[in-house]
Amino acid sequence: MRRLRPIIAAAVATLATLAFADDAFAAPEPWKAASESRSGLRAAGIELLTGDEAAAAGEVREARAAYEQGLEEPIERADASADRDARGALREAERSARRGDVGGLAAARGAFAAAILRGSAAVTLASTDRGEAAVARRWLLLRDFRTATRFTRPGADATLAVERLGEGKVAPRAAHTAVVKDLLDGYQARMRELLDDANAAAGRGFATRQAEAAAQAAGYWRILRERYAQDRGEAAAARMTTAVDALAAAAAARDQATWKARFPDVTRALDSFTAAPFTQPEAARRAQQLLRFLALVPVEYDRGVSGTRVTLDFEIQEAVAFRTGAAAAFTDLRPQPQDPQQDDHARQRAAGARTVLVNH
Repeated sequence: MRRLRPIIAAAVATLATLAFADDAFAAPEPWKAASESRSGLRAAGIELLTGDEAAAAGEVREARAAYEQGLEEPIERADASADRDARGALREAERSARRGDVGGLAAARGAFAAAILRGSAAVTLASTDRGEAAVARRWLLLRDFRTATRFTRPGADATLAVERLGEGKVAPRAAHTAVVKDLLDGYQARMRELLDDANAAAGRGFATRQAEAAAQAAGYWRILRERYAQDRGEAAAARMTTAVDALAAAAAARDQATWKARFPDVTRALDSFTAAPFTQPEAARRAQQLLRFLALVPVEYDRGVSGTRVTLDFEIQEAVAFRTGAAAAFTDLRPQPQDPQQDDHARQRAAGARTVLVNH
């Protein structure tokens, strides 16, 4: 029996280790926990539309449980402010659910989405710095990208850098630089898209969509703020924070007068700012895209209309896609304007093209 005791003890220790490993493996992946928490907030919005405030509040609590189980601790360690914002958004979501405030819940949903993505970026970068490629790889799956089209694709530089880090082909510092550049580029593009979406929603009277997009854009600004301060100075970054927050508050309050007054301030403050500056080859490729897309807009449009009548919807959609791609390339490439009037003229021409395409 005495001889068996060490064997039994070793077996128990092995089983405990395996059980611990199973628990760790059973812990939800960051992207899955985020999906579950965001799905809960979307479900809460649906419950509010049916008038069931209690069920909506219950869905928010489920969303909070998913966040606490799979995301809260790593995000809090990497970026405490992102965790505070996420938890604050969840509290506001539950308050809005209990009082039947659909717009308030939508704004909280947008703020929560931005906060967990900011936290994920922080965890990814901290893991990259420590050379923990496996951890960085898991958290990098929880991120946002530029909107992909047939003509432009999301960047994969961060993914490739983390893979090469895991293979020992790059040092943590070089991987960190690649990940930061990729993330900043994606979040700047998405912030602009969200602001445009919110402004379009305001014009169409979609207040709930406007509130969510504006709140998410304000959250993405927190990801870009440090880089903006490096480029423009701390005072300019503080002014931008105030303007973005005022815009989000106006959207949540359905204050369209304030929205119309503050929206140009935010877009102007973003003009000529590139969070992740292009290398010369990248700039050349983007310029080629701009010229190619811009040339194709009238071609596709002409194929889709006859006089004032639309004959082929698909061709109009193609023209819209090319115009969107050209506008994104123009925004990325435009330097600080030497001639403000010329820059305004270019912007007006692009806006005019968008108006024509949207009206059709």
